[in-house]
Amino acid sequence: MYFIQSTVRDAKSFIKYISIGAALLLLLSCNDKSPQINDQLTIVDGLHRTVRIKSNPQRVISLCPSQTECLLQIIDSAQLVAVTPYCNYPAHITATKIKINSYPPDYESIVKLKPDLVVTLKGLTKLDEINKLEELGITVLVQKADSLKHLAQNFRQLGLIFNKQHKGDSIAQLIEGKLMHHTEVKSTQTFLFLFSIDPIYAFGEGNYLNEVFENNGFKNIINKTQFNVPFPIISREFMIQNQANYLFASSGNIIKGLRTKYPEMQNLRVFKTQQIDTIDADICSRPTLRLLKIDSLLKAKPHK
Repeated sequence: MYFIQSTVRDAKSFIKYISIGAALLLLLSCNDKSPQINDQLTIVDGLHRTVRIKSNPQRVISLCPSQTECLLQIIDSAQLVAVTPYCNYPAHITATKIKINSYPPDYESIVKLKPDLVVTLKGLTKLDEINKLEELGITVLVQKADSLKHLAQNFRQLGLIFNKQHKGDSIAQLIEGKLMHHTEVKSTQTFLFLFSIDPIYAFGEGNYLNEVFENNGFKNIINKTQFNVPFPIISREFMIQNQANYLFASSGNIIKGLRTKYPEMQNLRVFKTQQIDTIDADICSRPTLRLLKIDSLLKAKPHK
């Protein structure tokens, strides 16, 4: 220390300088631990962009229903100032929020709301739209959810950004312990999951929902060898030739439509065995913690 010189002549002077120095160090230490308005975090987002984000943003806009759900698992609802018209869960919170269009983003409304952070999901907001928002001075965080691993990472990232690391880690561990845990049961059961019938769209491999099924011992009749996309269009002939033990759909209208629109589907095994379930479209199409409901449904199914 500069105060402690070899010329200090007596113990009283030494103690005096030490006391002053200790007080200064304590004051600086306390100030370092206090939250600062200008504190920023450097985050690598789902588009591999380096984004500087204000620590614990107080005004947040979500441009994606799934990220609205994830945010509300971490932050106080008062911090979320606006959502899209499609954000409907949890209803008692989203119903009270300002609604802004996200396809394309309502730039004027977003700027007027002066958000500290806008959160969206990879694939839902175009890169040029993200760039325009940033040109307008808006910080944008893009998360991705191609897999359950990404979902867990998203919660940890949100926990870090909003100073809720413990909460983010707890949710991530729940995902890793339940959704990402592989069953030890060796199953021969196959499944098909439809979310449209005109054309017939299905969940293929390479997405978070398929992981939930496979981790519970169910095998998708659609594989990457045949359809190298996460959400392929399939034919009626394919469904008849590759019959699944279980049929899942995102609404009852899809099941009804199969029967009425395509009479040949009456011969599918699942209609005879009645191994058919519907799962709410919002739950299956949004990578959120509500995937645990699907996990519980599958665990109740017989695997032999």
